[in-house]
Amino acid sequence: MKQVMGDMKKNHNNLKLGRIMIIDDEAELMTALSEALAGEGYETAGFTNGADALKVLVEQDYDLLLTDLMM
Repeated sequence: MKQVMGDMKKNHNNLKLGRIMIIDDEAELMTALSEALAGEGYETAGFTNGADALKVLVEQDYDLLLTDLMM
């Protein structure tokens, strides 16, 4: 299984899998999650402020929104 997953990663290194917006008031957590997902081929946008994220969300489409509910 590891070999198959490794081959899949090689094939997807240059492909964007989807756009994900990440909102978390803890900058370190938001950055780590954003970088990890970007490393897997996702296009990410990270925000530490919900109001700033909403301004961008109105103008741009995302496939998934991940947010901290207790901000």
